[in-house]
Amino acid sequence: MGVESCEDPQTRLREVFGEHRDCFDRFAQAWDPPAERVAIPYEGRTMPGYLVSPPDRPGPLSTVIVNNGGDGPVSSAWTLLGAPAVARGHRALLFDGPGQQSMLFDHGVTFRPDWEKVVTPVVDFLSARSDVDAGRIALAGISQAGYWVPRALAFEHRIAAAVADPGVVAVAESWWRPLGPELRGLWDSGDRDTFDRVVRAALDADPALAAMWRRRARPYGVDSPYDLLAEVSRYDVTLVAGRITTPLLITDPEGEHFWPGAARRLYDALPGRKALVCFTEAEGAHLHCEPTGRALFEQRVFDWLDDRLAAGPPE
Repeated sequence: MGVESCEDPQTRLREVFGEHRDCFDRFAQAWDPPAERVAIPYEGRTMPGYLVSPPDRPGPLSTVIVNNGGDGPVSSAWTLLGAPAVARGHRALLFDGPGQQSMLFDHGVTFRPDWEKVVTPVVDFLSARSDVDAGRIALAGISQAGYWVPRALAFEHRIAAAVADPGVVAVAESWWRPLGPELRGLWDSGDRDTFDRVVRAALDADPALAAMWRRRARPYGVDSPYDLLAEVSRYDVTLVAGRITTPLLITDPEGEHFWPGAARRLYDALPGRKALVCFTEAEGAHLHCEPTGRALFEQRVFDWLDDRLAAGPPE
């Protein structure tokens, strides 16, 4: 008979994260040329990152800021967006923002809805570097960054072009869909105590659901289910989408299960230059972030991005 471990899952997660980051550090140093570990000034502290460059390309280059999603490791951000950017001759900046990876696990810094306060310091950092062409900085985001990218663009207008994979209007939609209309009605009623009691009872009855809930909730730093959903509801670009002037490409994969229909709604809300790129099951490129169709994604998205970066910043 085995012995059940009493180790705190969060403690083990921090340990595993340290091992993962050490591994990625070794990979980054093995890159040709070695990736540069950077510290981006941010509200009295710094955000850690990696600036990865293509080989034999000195001088100021176009640079793609890779904005990770809600829970992905930096290694995923690299394979999904960083590596194809570097293969196209751009520099790629990977970084941990609030609620992401080292900022959460090592420092306890949680998500924030006003993501322009995160992206603007990144743009400031890159613009001050002699090896970055400040007029050709792009922003590309995956998964929940489909919200953070357009939110940042509504206020930060120095970005030459951007990508949201996929488009997200309201982050809370991915929370409410599995909870159902009855719980939504209870939440709308404002009965905080009853809502928390019902949700916690459901979590107590289903350890797998409880583990998923804890994982998704932790980056927000809110314990009460009612208050958590109130916080997540703040992550909505509806009121600011009309301020976006940066050319923005939005992916719309068939079978998107977190934010179905949101890509089209975001596209329709944009007043400026925009592109909606669909990916289908017939192409083998469906589902959230096109997991089995990344080659097709890279072809379509980076062809578009290359054209925008070659043209420089919008007038």
